[in-house]
Amino acid sequence: MKNESAYIFITHSLVRAFLLGHSITDAYLYIFKSVFPAAIRGEFSHTRDHIDQTYLQEVCDSIYQSDLLEVGTASCYSASIVVQSLAFLHGIPSDMVIGVKKQDEKIVGHAWVELSRKGSRLEIVNPGRIDLSEYRALARMNPETAVAEWVNSI
Repeated sequence: MKNESAYIFITHSLVRAFLLGHSITDAYLYIFKSVFPAAIRGEFSHTRDHIDQTYLQEVCDSIYQSDLLEVGTASCYSASIVVQSLAFLHGIPSDMVIGVKKQDEKIVGHAWVELSRKGSRLEIVNPGRIDLSEYRALARMNPETAVAEWVNSI
């Protein structure tokens, strides 16, 4: 993981920059339109067995660690998009879930990634490892769906 920390940091910084300049849905679409060709061609699917929930959670933890050390700024949305991008490039189906809960008379949001490999149970990658039991899913975002809807709108 140490050798990959710089790549994770740079990737997260670029995702974060997209999110700061655009809405979540627009940034999400721009990112996945960019990585779609490589994912569809399967250029990274041969390493699918080397990428798992544990590794992707380590990526999230690394992103959040840079925030704690004040080297960068992380959000659950940006960390989830990085993780989902990695999963997508490696041929692992996933949804980014945006959930909400009521806390201290306020609505609080959180995003996480649900990996759905064939033949296995749902795996969750959770930025910040926050307790999800009180969150209600408000939206699900999927790379294939986002790009397909964009193509159909042209």
